[in-house]
Amino acid sequence: MGNGYIREARKGEYDYVVGGDTLIAPVLFTEGFTGIVLRVLPIALLTLFFFKLLFLKEKKYKLFAVVAISLILAEMANAVQTKYFVYYTRDTFILFILAMIIYNEKKSNKQKAITNVP
Repeated sequence: MGNGYIREARKGEYDYVVGGDTLIAPVLFTEGFTGIVLRVLPIALLTLFFFKLLFLKEKKYKLFAVVAISLILAEMANAVQTKYFVYYTRDTFILFILAMIIYNEKKSNKQKAITNVP
């Protein structure tokens, strides 16, 4: 468990939690290992979802899978300086929306196939 978010700087100035030379240390200090695991878990699940899409026979989703995987792995190559902790909500939201669009399209295609069966 971490120490929690305690403001050290004056209001309007960068705090060591937001700005610093390393981006994982402040998150580890404030949120602890549990917070790191909870932050990485959705990204890991999305990565697995996009890898699954990459190896499916349907070719129309492969481009989305390649783009999402390349965005995730490019940032994770440098885990200490990763910007995922700074822009976590934005990046995770974009990947989640992309996954939901693909999921809903596949679901609606399945429904159309079921209703069009004579």
